[in-house]
Amino acid sequence: MDKIIYIHPGFPKTATSFIQRNFLSTNQMINNLGKKKSQSDIKKDLMKVFLRIVKQKEIKEDEYLENKKIINSINYIPNKINLISYEGFTQTNYDVSAKKIFKRIKKLFYECGYEIKIFVTIRSQVTIIPSHFANNPKVYGKRGTPRWKNFKYFLSDLENINKIKDIRLLTAYDRYKYFNLLKTLIEIFSEQNIKFLLHEDLHKNPKKFFDELAKFIKIENHISNINLNPVNVTRKKGDEYKRINKYHFKNLKFIPKVLKNLKPSYKEYLRKFLTNIFLDFKYYFDPIKISPSQKKIISNYYKEDNELLGQFLKKDLKSLGY
Repeated sequence: MDKIIYIHPGFPKTATSFIQRNFLSTNQMINNLGKKKSQSDIKKDLMKVFLRIVKQKEIKEDEYLENKKIINSINYIPNKINLISYEGFTQTNYDVSAKKIFKRIKKLFYECGYEIKIFVTIRSQVTIIPSHFANNPKVYGKRGTPRWKNFKYFLSDLENINKIKDIRLLTAYDRYKYFNLLKTLIEIFSEQNIKFLLHEDLHKNPKKFFDELAKFIKIENHISNINLNPVNVTRKKGDEYKRINKYHFKNLKFIPKVLKNLKPSYKEYLRKFLTNIFLDFKYYFDPIKISPSQKKIISNYYKEDNELLGQFLKKDLKSLGY
């Protein structure tokens, strides 16, 4: 196969938006078919394929044939690095396992004549879990279990994992077992086609991080002066993660007529201001404030997996918060 597709499946909250905007969409040698600034950058038919892969327990034959037709028609440019960045592939999921998702990706692209190479960005579970929970309340509460509307119950269930019988919830927790994912990807795609990059390394040495990424996708690192202005950052107050919901009050229908002529930037500021007040009041008694005991609950659950990952990557992950 002479056609290669690089896939960056996230994880969410691992500086994916920063990487997409500042590296994957600014190099003329990269043909990014995935997310650049928002999911709306991805063509509707291609997004339909992704959602089927990620969300449907079973894909019907006619749907699979349509998927193949769409993949065969993507704008592949032979002389460029063709790449798909879409963190939805590693988004918290309750019904379709990571293994099933990546097997579907392999089968679909392979049958369309593509070889796949994957680079994954990860982050310490102690920081990614509260950040993701604060940013995506619907993912946990509405799609998971009503109990997980409250962060304290999410951690309580993790602490008492042996009592959980719902396989869907176990699938969600195990999504953050990175070494388990690494083994799965190697099994499906082979080791030379897989690269893991750490969010913590990006903050420690941005140039080295992007040098590694550039080497894997076989281009030159085109950004030397890297200003780490984060994108879509979780609100924090001290050591507390504050909820975010960018869809609250989106249309501002309740604003008095006298304010309707405000500049869009002022309206957006007002929307966020009101949203923050609303969410802080709503979750006043359920703060996402990671105490030492809560950190221990998280780190204990992922300890063995992280130790195996550190051995494989030859990195002291414990010193990085894993």
